[in-house]
Amino acid sequence: MFCQLYFGKKRMFVYTKLSMEKLPDVIIVYGPPLAGKGTQGAFLRKLLPEYFHLDFGTQLRAYVATHLESKNPDDKERATRLKEEMGKGNAVPTPDLRYVVEDSITQALEGGKKLLIEGPGRLPEEAEWLSLYMHEKKLKVTIFHLHINLEETLRRAQRRWYCPESDIPFIGYDAAKKHCGKNKPYQREEDTDPGINMRRYDNLYNNQYAAIIQAFQLNALADVCTIDGKKPTRDISYVLYRYLQTFYMLDRKMPHFKQ
Repeated sequence: MFCQLYFGKKRMFVYTKLSMEKLPDVIIVYGPPLAGKGTQGAFLRKLLPEYFHLDFGTQLRAYVATHLESKNPDDKERATRLKEEMGKGNAVPTPDLRYVVEDSITQALEGGKKLLIEGPGRLPEEAEWLSLYMHEKKLKVTIFHLHINLEETLRRAQRRWYCPESDIPFIGYDAAKKHCGKNKPYQREEDTDPGINMRRYDNLYNNQYAAIIQAFQLNALADVCTIDGKKPTRDISYVLYRYLQTFYMLDRKMPHFKQ
């Protein structure tokens, strides 16, 4: 592209690169348990640092950890209820979810931020609320839907480990230990009990995803890109990158991201 500059009677053409990016207001990373939402969310945070990142699962767990012993009886009751439901592999009630995450969404948007949301839409009523909210705010929404089957979910659960200082999972105990320093790697409760992850897969994904995707498409006019989550993580990251290049004129290099 070029612009024209005039100096007296002389006209000069100056070539300048103008960004044509028209990135979506909201990017949602959606899929079943262990589909790689956290890993791809971390990649997108590096690719799109201007976005406000909101991980529903992490925010719910943080609320539980800080309010189980709260002196406020409502907060304590809510935290106890959330812990019980998540521990069983169930979806949390939408009113409780809204109480925990809605202020973060509102504050980010009022601050002029775009949103990168990881792991929403556990129930159709949750998707209904969130999609209508996005429609009301006239937000452009893109969903990256990572799909894996139940067998792959259970296989990955056996290998997933965490460090206390990070929400990004590692494949295997040894890989996690290299990043944990003096802290000890751990596995989440659901990863040590196949029954929990089986219920999570059915209750939080398999029985819900069609209605959830439909709500976002009809209410928020969302674009949806469904990706084979069994592919190598780098290949999945490249699909996300190419999608944003193709449909939203992403004008930046793909970052180096160790996965």
